[in-house]
Parts: sequence; structure tokens; C-alpha cells
Amino acid sequence: YDGAEVYHLYESDIVTLVSDEDHAELAEGKIPESLWDAVRYFIVASAIKCKRATKTKERFSDMIVHAFREVLQHSSIYSSIDSYINCLKNSFEYEDEDMDGYLADFETCYNKYVSEEIKSALTFEEIKSEVITVVKKTKVILKNGIGKTTQGNEKLKWHKIYIGGDLLQRGLTFSNLITTYFTRWATGGGNMDTNLQRARWFGYRSKYIDICKIFTTSEIAQEFTNLAEIEDDLWDQFADVENGALAIDDILI
Repeated sequence: YDGAEVYHLYESDIVTLVSDEDHAELAEGKIPESLWDAVRYFIVASAIKCKRATKTKERFSDMIVHAFREVLQHSSIYSSIDSYINCLKNSFEYEDEDMDGYLADFETCYNKYVSEEIKSALTFEEIKSEVITVVKKTKVILKNGIGKTTQGNEKLKWHKIYIGGDLLQRGLTFSNLITTYFTRWATGGGNMDTNLQRARWFGYRSKYIDICKIFTTSEIAQEFTNLAEIEDDLWDQFADVENGALAIDDILI
């Protein structure tokens, strides 16, 4: 199990910081460049995952966009991303004049976010055809009470981008999560348990941890680092209790 310590206790390429201004843009109904980067990265990373796959089930991938609790803001984000994906599908289907520009955007994303180790094993040219295939098999899903029409046959889709709030933070399993765009933090801070449950990127992802990425603000990243340190310290204290070096009444939180 890949828990908080894998993602937040050590510096890594997994966490990519987005600015508070980007979240403010989203609140105004605009899509910031960081979210477009996250969507493109999801498609590029999915293509890498597909290229490596030895079994069909290893080709699947999920993305979460969790930025607001309010349903109306989910709909705005959904409409923009769904429109973009449909433009990509049409361009790749008919090989129109925009196709080269779209592919150049994906190559820029590949160069910016993919690790040097992966680049040395797979060039963009080697995954380009997979990028096109991933786009054709991508479905955008509005995961809230009013998004039921977008959720039809979702289990049959290979690559899924989920947009929502409360329904994303507990009760659902994302078996193939590789990209998360997370800019929502409770105004009052929230309790530790609730915030850790919102971190849906924790899970069994060791086989492809090198392509996992979380787009979030520096404040949220630091909050999760704090929670990870608290949890790690508690486990150390429990170990001391177990081996007799610490009394249970002396545990400090």
C-alpha cells in the first residue's frame, strides 16, 4: 500500500505545484493552464502506461479533478474539459489542420513533466500513436448528483477523467489513478481523518508510481506533509509501546 509517506514525506516529482491564482481562476469559471497541463499529462501518462502494458487490464487509467464542493462549478469544469477532449477526438479522427498543433502540445507536456528515466526508455515518437488511441478512448465523467447521464457505461471506458467533489473523496475506488488535480481544502482546516480520505491518490500504485502525478497548491502539499509526519510519528510511538520503550499513556499527538 502506497500511503502518505510515499507521496508527501520526501521530495519527488510526483507533486507538481499550482498557484493559488489558478484556483481563483477556476472559481471564476476559467480553466487555468495548470489544469490543461494536468489533462494533457494524464493522456501522456496513460499512453506510457499502455505502451508498457503486458495485459489488457494494465492499460486502464483514471484522473480526478477535485477543486470545489459546489455542483455548478463541477459542471463548468466538466463542460470545458469534455469540449477539449471532443475537439481532440475529431481532429485525430479526421487528421485535420489542428492535429499537428495538438500533438505538439502533448510533446511539450511530455518534455516538461515526464522523468528523464522514462524519456530514456520511451521517446515521444514511440508513444505518439498511443496518445491518439488514448484520446479516442477517454471519457469525461461528472461525478455528482446531476451528472448521471455522463456516468453511463463508465466501467467500459479505458481512460476516465472524473470531475466532482464530495462523491470523489470517499466510497469510490479508483483502481488505475495516475493523475490528480486537487485544489480544494476545507476552510476550517478539517480533521485529519477527513483530509486523509480526500487524498485518493493513496493506494496500490507501486507498479506505475513513476508516472503518478498530483497537481496541487503549495499550501495543500505542505498540509499533507504535516499530516504524513504526524502519522509517521504515531506509528513510531506505537512501535516503542509494543517493544516496551514507551508507556501508552506517554504517546504524544
